Amino acid sequence: MFGFLIQATNVKVIIFCITVFTGYMLPYRRDFISLFLVGIILPFIGPVCNLVWLFTGAKMQKFFESHKKTINIIMSGSLIFCAISMILL
Repeated sequence: MFGFLIQATNVKVIIFCITVFTGYMLPYRRDFISLFLVGIILPFIGPVCNLVWLFTGAKMQKFFESHKKTINIIMSGSLIFCAISMILL
């Protein structure tokens, strides 16, 4: 129960809920039932997404460790590309 309360007050989950309501729900639906159901479901979706992020990161860590040099070259190239595109655009 304590872990659920911490996840419910997690800043990422709160920002996620606000974004869903303002960006995806309120422009299209205003009836109480829809807003209530989404409001009930959203606090459960946030922690699930955090767990998916955690497990995916754990699996990817093994891959990154075994291909460290290649990953670093690709990531640095992507960073340089982003910096150049920001300057030119």
